[in-house]
Amino acid sequence: MDGIDGLASIEALFVCIGAVICGLIANDGGFLNSSIILTILFFSILGFLSWNIPPAKIFMGDACSGFLGFIMSTVSVLATLENNILFWCWITLLAVFISDATSTLVRRLLGESIHIAHRSHAYQHAAQYFGSHKVVVKYVIMINILWLLPLSILIAFEVLDGFFVSFVAYVPVIFW
Repeated sequence: MDGIDGLASIEALFVCIGAVICGLIANDGGFLNSSIILTILFFSILGFLSWNIPPAKIFMGDACSGFLGFIMSTVSVLATLENNILFWCWITLLAVFISDATSTLVRRLLGESIHIAHRSHAYQHAAQYFGSHKVVVKYVIMINILWLLPLSILIAFEVLDGFFVSFVAYVPVIFW
């Protein structure tokens, strides 16, 4: 998910912040072990972002984005073990990437080889449509802050059912 400048970095920063906020809420202000890892990861990504914002001077590449995905998925499991309500928070916070990656993978499995390089992700189409990586990154930031973060906070406070809120979170994200 590193096909445009800054997107994976911005998304990872958002998920780190959102997951720490949700962890603090769900744990009644207590700091979870996963929050320590996420805080370290946040500052590491922040240092990289200064060179990765559009127009990027350094690209993340598959190796880094794959490693970042592995670390995030491992920390999400750790967080869920600490408090199971956080599973739904993570699912909601990651809605942009999960929905895009899943829909792209399904389309590719149904119609083309998954081994061939492609530019068929929704964010790549959006970058071509707007003619700018920066515009797409700004839209993703807005979706994250105005839609996904508030919904994940509702889950952490246990105001509404996590499955229901996660489902609601994905409805507009799937069609972006």
